[in-house]
Amino acid sequence: MIRLILIILSLQTLSQNCWSQEIKGKLIPGAYFSLLIDPVILSTTMDSANVSQYFINTNLRYAFNKKFMAGTEFILAFASPEDVHDPFYLVGLTLDYNFLRAERSKLNFRVGVSFGNLSYADEFEPQRRTVINRVLGGSYEFRINKTIWIYAGYYNHLPLNKIPNKYATAQPFLGACFELN
Repeated sequence: MIRLILIILSLQTLSQNCWSQEIKGKLIPGAYFSLLIDPVILSTTMDSANVSQYFINTNLRYAFNKKFMAGTEFILAFASPEDVHDPFYLVGLTLDYNFLRAERSKLNFRVGVSFGNLSYADEFEPQRRTVINRVLGGSYEFRINKTIWIYAGYYNHLPLNKIPNKYATAQPFLGACFELN
């Protein structure tokens, strides 16, 4: 992960972006981190506990113009209960629509589909099962310099499978992305 960020930062020096250049036909690699800590009552022991979930996302988007970006993402998920066999994974395809289209900020709405083995149903503890999700959410991106953006947002992976008492994988996040020519 750190190597990827170092490579992208070194590519930044080769980039010849201008502040006023339109975002069009650019590759935008990125990564983000999510941490969720939820107080729950475990059904197996009836004890109260804090369950921690960590999500590490790496993604690559292509900006068609200032409005639309299509991309792919890979997410590793880790959970704190000891009896959970992690890591879990999610792989997805996304489409982002930018409402602001300003030079230094973006407000994106995201739709997409993901496939993975992370499932929540009945109990709070994650289970390993094949799941297809629809992805909905939004993010705000702010330009730090010519190529680096920081972004934060919230994405939901809502299962499409027929699983009783299922619920979505929530991801509030903070991350960075990089515009490449």
